[in-house]
Amino acid sequence: MHVVTEQVFRDVSAWYHIVIAVDTTQATSSNRVKFYVNGSQITDFSTSTYPSQNRQEAVNDTGEHRVGAFIDKTSATVYYPFNGYLADVHFIDGQQLAPTAFGETRSSDGVWVPKEYTGPYGPNRVSEATGALPILNTTGDFGGTAASGTRTDSNSSSIKVAIAMNGSDDGTTFTDQSASIRGSGSALTVTASGSAVTSVDQSIFYGSSGYFPGTANSDCLTVAAGPSISSSDDFTIEYWYYQTGQPTTVGSVIRQSGSGASDLGIIHWGGNYAYYPTNTSTGVATVNNEWTHVAFTRESGTVRLFVNGVLRWSITSNTSTILNSSNSISIGSSGASYGLAEHFRGYLADVRFTEVLLSTPQALRLQKALVTAST
Repeated sequence: MHVVTEQVFRDVSAWYHIVIAVDTTQATSSNRVKFYVNGSQITDFSTSTYPSQNRQEAVNDTGEHRVGAFIDKTSATVYYPFNGYLADVHFIDGQQLAPTAFGETRSSDGVWVPKEYTGPYGPNRVSEATGALPILNTTGDFGGTAASGTRTDSNSSSIKVAIAMNGSDDGTTFTDQSASIRGSGSALTVTASGSAVTSVDQSIFYGSSGYFPGTANSDCLTVAAGPSISSSDDFTIEYWYYQTGQPTTVGSVIRQSGSGASDLGIIHWGGNYAYYPTNTSTGVATVNNEWTHVAFTRESGTVRLFVNGVLRWSITSNTSTILNSSNSISIGSSGASYGLAEHFRGYLADVRFTEVLLSTPQALRLQKALVTAST
């Protein structure tokens, strides 16, 4: 790996914020190494030799690492000592994060300033994770490639919908795996419309995910009618998302509406997560350009929102029917026939409905399979 920017940085009186984000599993070579300076991505390089896909780099191996200098691991010779000041040095293992994890633009003057990093630092392998596991069997420590069959699920009999969103680049085949996980019944028909496709540009598992450009309500998946979750049932609805931008108005991730429907909606609205049928904004902010796990659960009428395994919001006295068996479900928008423009913008993976509350310890530990969530 050898990447050199065209831009030079010569101001010795200014602080710079630098983020180097690496993910060698990315299919597109230029996505494997990303440089950001003061919140903006650098795209012009005088040299750009990217690592081969799935390459294991020397960073984070068992050899000695230095901050402020380069060490030759063969000879133990130290080169290129840095002359200056450093602050807030973070090393995040297992994630290719955007600069917004560490900084933000100050509204008063437009200056990029630091903020507290609140995420995890280290990885858990898929085999070590306690929740948010991939729907499909996978190979490799971190689930980067889909294998044959579905993963064993202790709640298999209660699975209603399970769509991994994996597939070839620009593919239009999406498959419900709920019957395979249960070991009985028939899979739900999933139909892609508009510009909803599978993509290899972003993935949390499998090397691919579902892409929704967020330009029209027709850019969605339609899941055939059939599953139901009644007013008396506990449930868990979960999904992974990588949002590339805030929706123009409202971004429906999951929606069921129409005559006799429950009007279920899990929506990214005004920069926050929102939950229908209570028509309630949670006040918890959504995240751009970062894979994030979301789980909505209901227990005895109390609905809770977990983000990356952390309880962030709850509401009581909710006993509405969540899924009506007579109506289809839209994923990625509110559906082509819905009257309002409500479409999500970005990537989705592992959309899963379970007609049971995951046990409290498990729900509290729903997490990226690659990282340990802070609880």
